[in-house]
Amino acid sequence: MSTDGQKKPERAAASIAGVPDLKSLRLPQDFAANVGVKKLLVQVPVTKPRKGWFVRTRPGSEWRDRVAMIVLKEEGESYVVHPDLAADLPDEVTHYELVTAINRHGTVFLWQLRMPNSARGMLGPTQQSRPVHMPKRIG
Repeated sequence: MSTDGQKKPERAAASIAGVPDLKSLRLPQDFAANVGVKKLLVQVPVTKPRKGWFVRTRPGSEWRDRVAMIVLKEEGESYVVHPDLAADLPDEVTHYELVTAINRHGTVFLWQLRMPNSARGMLGPTQQSRPVHMPKRIG
């Protein structure tokens, strides 16, 4: 007690029944390490690797898929199209193989590789430049 007959505030709080000690409720400085939270990947960009990137991919078919897409270059947007609808839109869709890749900084992205569009008879740049006598790659 102080000289005027009142208790000090910190002792008054500790002496009240049912009120916890605030020091026991403080989190340690490394509280994030104790939580066990994993970073959730909610957005994956679809892009080509930049010139300075070192990129890794996995060879399994579960890490890649062939899709039909509408690419709007002016808006910078791409949309995957259902195969039934893509058959009705041969001039608007382009076929791509989306390959899951990761760069050296740990950024996961889908690498879009253009495929030949059989509906339009369009070939990619590598198929157009290949000499006629050169056999197609098998596999």
